[in-house]
Amino acid sequence: MNIGSPPEFGEDSSPPLLTSAPVEITRWGLDKTLAEFLQPEVEAIKRKAPGTITLAVTNFVFRGSMIRFSGPEADFAVKSAILTFLKRKSAKDVDWRKANDWQLHAVYEYFWRREDPVTQLPPGGSVTAAVSLRVGVSKEQANEIATSLGIASASSNLGSISAQLSNKWTTKVSLSRQEEASHTVTLANPSNDAYRRLAIWHIVHRLSIVAAPTLALDPKVICQETEFVLSDATNITYVDVVRK
Repeated sequence: MNIGSPPEFGEDSSPPLLTSAPVEITRWGLDKTLAEFLQPEVEAIKRKAPGTITLAVTNFVFRGSMIRFSGPEADFAVKSAILTFLKRKSAKDVDWRKANDWQLHAVYEYFWRREDPVTQLPPGGSVTAAVSLRVGVSKEQANEIATSLGIASASSNLGSISAQLSNKWTTKVSLSRQEEASHTVTLANPSNDAYRRLAIWHIVHRLSIVAAPTLALDPKVICQETEFVLSDATNITYVDVVRK
């Protein structure tokens, strides 16, 4: 779905929100469960317990209630990792007993984000505004995107990640190493009798890994979110405010 134009100012000339509602590009399933996604946390819990322990017992506070469970060490580690994760995500409506089998899904979307604050110019006024954006992806972001695509980050590079992301979107995506990109934008108010408020916008991409019982993603828990900017291109919206 096309992202369309950035949000306009309100009827009362008030600035729009800092970000527009996200537009979903595509989504796909990953051959992995939430418990498998949390495997690093599971292994860390196992390392904290003596290797000779075969039965573990613990108390855990979740949703204001004390949860007590016991069982083999491996099972204990998975339950503990799930509970810790859900507590960290404030996922109060999720049944932790079922969440470990929830499947992972990747959701790719984009949205508009504006510079803050907006600029107001008097009649006949103009100004040169500096815009600075981090364009591209960092190494950490590249690894997260690779995980979202279900490929091994250690064996991936930006070229292969870009190709697979392009296949998902059916539109060419070119990821580059993250760099600071700066440019200037000239803002002007040609009116002789009104102020002009202007907002500068750029597009942000977001790739999320979501755990949910079905592809409908309801309910869901967001496991990972990666936001990145592909271009320093900007768009401007404005509204004229008549002087009183």
